[in-house]
Amino acid sequence: MKVIGNLTKDAIIRALVSEGSSDTEAVGSESVFESATSNYVVPVYDSNENKTVFFYLDGGNSSYATAIVSTLSGTSLSYGSPVVFNNAPSYYMRAAFDSNSNKIVVVYQDDNSGPGKAIVGTVSGTSISFGTEVTFNASVTTRTSIVFDSNSNKVVITYRDHGNSGYGTGIVGTVSGTSISFGSPTVFESGTVDYVNPCFDSNLNKVVVAYQDGGDSNKGKAIVGTVDSSDNSISFGSAAEFAASIGIGDPDIVAITFDSNANKVVIVYKDGSNSGHAIVGTVSGTSVSFGTAASFNGSDNVGNLGCTFDSSNNKVVITYHDAGNSYHGTAVVGTVSGTDITFGSEAVFNSATTYEIGVTFDSSNNKVAIFYKDAGNSEHGYGKVGTVSGTDITYGSATEFNDAVTSYIFAGFDSSNNKVIVAYQDSHDGSGGRAKVATISGTSISFGSEATFNSGATLHPQVAFDSNVNKVIIMYEDDANSDYGTYAVGTVSGTSISFGSEIVFEAAAVEDLGIAFDSNANRMVMVYQDQGNSSHGTAIIQQSANDLSGALSANVVTAGTALSATKLLVKG
Repeated sequence: MKVIGNLTKDAIIRALVSEGSSDTEAVGSESVFESATSNYVVPVYDSNENKTVFFYLDGGNSSYATAIVSTLSGTSLSYGSPVVFNNAPSYYMRAAFDSNSNKIVVVYQDDNSGPGKAIVGTVSGTSISFGTEVTFNASVTTRTSIVFDSNSNKVVITYRDHGNSGYGTGIVGTVSGTSISFGSPTVFESGTVDYVNPCFDSNLNKVVVAYQDGGDSNKGKAIVGTVDSSDNSISFGSAAEFAASIGIGDPDIVAITFDSNANKVVIVYKDGSNSGHAIVGTVSGTSVSFGTAASFNGSDNVGNLGCTFDSSNNKVVITYHDAGNSYHGTAVVGTVSGTDITFGSEAVFNSATTYEIGVTFDSSNNKVAIFYKDAGNSEHGYGKVGTVSGTDITYGSATEFNDAVTSYIFAGFDSSNNKVIVAYQDSHDGSGGRAKVATISGTSISFGSEATFNSGATLHPQVAFDSNVNKVIIMYEDDANSDYGTYAVGTVSGTSISFGSEIVFEAAAVEDLGIAFDSNANRMVMVYQDQGNSSHGTAIIQQSANDLSGALSANVVTAGTALSATKLLVKG
């Protein structure tokens, strides 16, 4: 469930199980696995036992570190008995499944201001048992995280070592039976670090660590580590800076796309002066390197950043509003060559204040689709087609898709019908939730008839396409029904979309909605803030890859830690 990782503290995770074949779904009852306050919950899937284990602090038992095994059967979730693995609160908990030993390794800071420890868990049926905890760092340890290196069959732990000036450090662990042993720690950054997060590059068999370098003006950096299984060690290449003093945590100032032609990552961001920049990243051997950051708009302030990769022309397209040009909606084409990115001329697609810009690539027509709210035309909703040629982008005529104040515009591409679906709030009558099917032809975009998925006031509609069953899911905040979290399943036919019955997935006020389809697991994931539960961060996961229909059951998990600076490299 990568899309959710590192949720806000006291987050709720609800598992959604669906089956059947109609366009509607019903939500089953929630099943609480811990009736007391539960903090810092970390879910890990054991692919050997086909179980999900939740690690958390049990507020009803002195906040001791606890684990519980969950089992999915049909549309129901059941739980084994909770098991305490540390008789003290455990902070910065993270866990990873070691697929070589078929064990789960949990890392944590033992009690407040305590040392870094690890413990091996073994799942058997509905139970989990633990070996003896092992200290991997005797000093105060924070920002612990862990990843499994499937090439060396080792786990790699990264952390901030307060006993060594807060330096960024990595250490390799080897699981044997119910125990884990460690090699010598290796400093990867001789300065105070924060937001330390590793990932494993299975193509190059390297561990890549991203972090904020507090010893160097809070710059965003990345470094590549190579595990040597012969001596249980990890070595690091040189750290590479990809951004200086960027605004961590602001969702509209960092975006990323992958250039599949150049096999490079392109990071788009606002620098300390709020001007727009992009930089190319390359992983090679033991290092990650970045080319020179390139400005795509001079020194102007930018906002609403978005980017997409045009796989037909092998170009990166960046969209934004340009505060230096009266907040006009603007796009620019970037070309990656080696480790550099160059840009064509900025091209204004809307000569008025522009908000809520969305961009997507239509792979059927090889066009870029841009949607926006036009403040120069009474905030009506418009769509426009962008055509990339060389280093330039040109536009067809703007087409109005809603002749009233249009808010919360969101779009998704239906790859089965080769259509773009636009969802929005319509102020015509009660600010209802509407959707239209958009068809691109040449440089034009046209829209089918408007379909209502919610007749009452609708806020924050989000769209995702389930390519497994070829359905569109729109989730939203139903303002006409006490702001309850609601969704509807849509079916595209020609230029029309129809919806099944609205389904309440959270009988409480919700905000900050998001939705994504995991095409690998064939699961839909919805995230939101549950105001009925102390504004906890919440996620609902579709547990069945069948049609989006039938009885659903939900599973509550309270937990999570604050969002981390993985957002430096991954916008989600």
